[in-house]
Amino acid sequence: MKNVENYRTRKCIVMDFDEYNELIKKVTDNKISVSYDCYDNELTYKTVEGTDNVDFVIAVALSKYFDVTVTSVHADGYDTPYMWIVYKED
Repeated sequence: MKNVENYRTRKCIVMDFDEYNELIKKVTDNKISVSYDCYDNELTYKTVEGTDNVDFVIAVALSKYFDVTVTSVHADGYDTPYMWIVYKED
């Protein structure tokens, strides 16, 4: 890759929204589910009572599941949204 320092690059895992939602349910023992508004390109996490710091909980759970450090999650798409799980290898 040219014209970018290596420390600025990240890798990502891409999956469709339904697969991501099922994965989130799996890694959080059904404590968190996800909805996506394609018009506003906005993710909404629904939690059971008592689940705080949802972004942190998801990042930790996905990091353990994939055995990497997940740094962020992004949504993109209109008819079929795709999820981008950005990570760095430990």
